[in-house]
Amino acid sequence: MVEKTKSIWTEWSFFAGVFVTIAVLAVFAWSLTFPVVADGKEFLSKWQYLKQATPNEIGDTLAGVAGSLAFVWVVVAVLLQATELREQREEFEKMAEAQSAQARVLQKQAAVFEDEQKQRDELRAELLFNEKLRSLIASIRDSSSQGVHWAFSNSEIHDEYGSDGEIHGFSLSGYVDDSDLIDETITKFRERLSNLPRILWDYLHQSIHYRLPEKTDCIPKVIEKVEQVLAMRGDLSLSQQERLSRLRLSEIVATLDDLQNESNIWEDAA
Repeated sequence: MVEKTKSIWTEWSFFAGVFVTIAVLAVFAWSLTFPVVADGKEFLSKWQYLKQATPNEIGDTLAGVAGSLAFVWVVVAVLLQATELREQREEFEKMAEAQSAQARVLQKQAAVFEDEQKQRDELRAELLFNEKLRSLIASIRDSSSQGVHWAFSNSEIHDEYGSDGEIHGFSLSGYVDDSDLIDETITKFRERLSNLPRILWDYLHQSIHYRLPEKTDCIPKVIEKVEQVLAMRGDLSLSQQERLSRLRLSEIVATLDDLQNESNIWEDAA
């Protein structure tokens, strides 16, 4: 920013100094017309006296006038300096205010950038969250191929998964469909899984013939997948955190833990 130099010709104190200077000189000139008596002689005016006065007397007269003018301009200089200092202070205050405004703008921009970065991070976390849920569903589907499969038979039992008098297959993956609706699939699995211990006990206590599954590491793998999803809560947006709460994955972990620790439904390892 180019600073503009303010001319002293626009300052009232300078004009006041000029006016007082003219006034002092006018009074001095007027005083030269007064009659003077010096050294026993009478002069019609002081001007006539000065024309024949000694240099010392002339110097004293001019020194008095010069002293008066010097005092006037010292006062004018002080006033001019005070005005300049006041203007500089006002300029500094304006600059400080402008810098404060700029700092506020930068803070707002930083907040916007931070919010945008947060949204990008949450979007990436949401994509990873969905992929982890899909991985969980795939892990549940694959569990039946790893040995988590029950087979029962009882002529008196009617089961929704089989008909009377037949061998009934019972597996974790049987509760997950091929739908792309992730939330519905997980919710369906959780709701049916919650009834699994009761159904298993009914089969075990009422079946004539049954085959227990061998205990494998497939259930711990499913639990691990669920815990990985739960660990993402802090990285998700508020809406995705609410979605995670609705899935109630902690209930899935608790049910699978109970199922894994129930020794009566697992075949003894050879």
